[in-house]
Amino acid sequence: MSAPIICTIGHCTNSSAKVCVVADEAARFVRLAFRIDGGKAQHRDVPSRAAEPYQLATVGLDGLPSGATVEYAVCVSPDVGGLELPEQRLTRETSSFRLLPSDRPLRLGVLSCNGVHKVPREGRYAMWTRLAECVAAGEVDLLLHVGDQIYADALKESHDVCAESAHADELAAAYRRWTVNTWRPPEVARVLASCPSVMMWDDHDIYDGWGSNDGDRAPEARAFFDGARVAFEELQASHNPARIDPSSYATGFMHQSVGVLLLDARTHRDYSAGVVVGDAQWSAVDAWLEKARAADLRHLFVVVGTPPVHLRVAVDQWIHEITPWTESATDDLRDAWISKNNQPEAERLVARLFDFQVRSPGTRVTLVAGDVHVSTIGRLESSREQHVSGRALPVVHQIVSSPIGYTVPTGLVAWLLRRATKKRIEVAPGIVGDLVDLVGVDTDRILARRNFAVIRCDDGDDGWHPDAELRVRYYAEGLAAPLEQKLSRG
Repeated sequence: MSAPIICTIGHCTNSSAKVCVVADEAARFVRLAFRIDGGKAQHRDVPSRAAEPYQLATVGLDGLPSGATVEYAVCVSPDVGGLELPEQRLTRETSSFRLLPSDRPLRLGVLSCNGVHKVPREGRYAMWTRLAECVAAGEVDLLLHVGDQIYADALKESHDVCAESAHADELAAAYRRWTVNTWRPPEVARVLASCPSVMMWDDHDIYDGWGSNDGDRAPEARAFFDGARVAFEELQASHNPARIDPSSYATGFMHQSVGVLLLDARTHRDYSAGVVVGDAQWSAVDAWLEKARAADLRHLFVVVGTPPVHLRVAVDQWIHEITPWTESATDDLRDAWISKNNQPEAERLVARLFDFQVRSPGTRVTLVAGDVHVSTIGRLESSREQHVSGRALPVVHQIVSSPIGYTVPTGLVAWLLRRATKKRIEVAPGIVGDLVDLVGVDTDRILARRNFAVIRCDDGDDGWHPDAELRVRYYAEGLAAPLEQKLSRG
């Protein structure tokens, strides 16, 4: 009998939960001991499944009291007889998490870009420790991991792949190891074990710029995608809500008055073909949005990984204006929604958001993203005739939180970003975006510190009303108090 390597609390409702367990290869059985709100000890036993070099198991809990706190402990063993009794395990070692609330809207935590290997050892996990404190204080109900949960780029350099299928198992095992080793430090593991999480991948979960580089569709490159896909599905997507599209990992859920839709912008990405999301996923998105419209939501959050109002593209455009050369760093910019080949899909995205707001005027739509290694708040406006109903142009805000663990821009790069953020960007014909000033930030429109965000949807003490402000709190390294931004609907 032994303890697991890591436990991740997956998607929960107000009465159900998923607990995902990674154990060593000798663990054939998993016992989850738990009690609800301090009540009688119970347990669930499940067999594990092999996933070299680990054993994996998912324990589902259903029919729980609405909004309860679940105290739990996990033990693993080669046989059922070696599993510890629940009372013993709960006495010796416990963690806890809360189901989603049923008496108020969600409080969403947003994080991305966990490249902690780039951070000096002192302070490497500072923001994870701060996030654990917020979870324990009840400030976060659900975490949205919006991309780059791992930085597996080195695997591409360290593995010599000559054929797509020859190294499939080896690469899948390598991506599993990379994920587990990234998550097992106690500061990270504590958060994953104590707060429900939903995850969507981005390029570094595969390798830098997947789908935007020349040659990403070659068999050798495809082998890395396939290995990463297996590990992502097992360790991240397995505890998400059900997929809305069988051809991708797009998913969504609705809870109380809040809907969350996560787009998969990696599985089918192919810059040469102008594909970011792809036709099949867009059809699934349209069907899901119809259900969301019927649900009379107050808030809809759409997770997109890379933000449409994108700093790197703004920098590139500004450099073109002040320098005599015309060549741009295309490999670094192709990931952007508004890069040349991606512009048709960018239009499909933002047009859908404004179309939805027109058809569901009681729902406030907000984009959520990461990727760019600074935090920003964007504002998109549509002047299209079908979207404008009064004198004021309709607005969709964009909230970016990045990175929780990675280096942030300094020096010349930071200076360029500050200059570029003054520009407006045409995301699609008739739809423009820019970045807004951040309250209390020393560099106008960018927060160049490691951070995570908390989005409050409860709209204050007076309850919800259509024009209520959305509150975003940025918890940033080196700042004693969070920076709070209030976003009015207009």
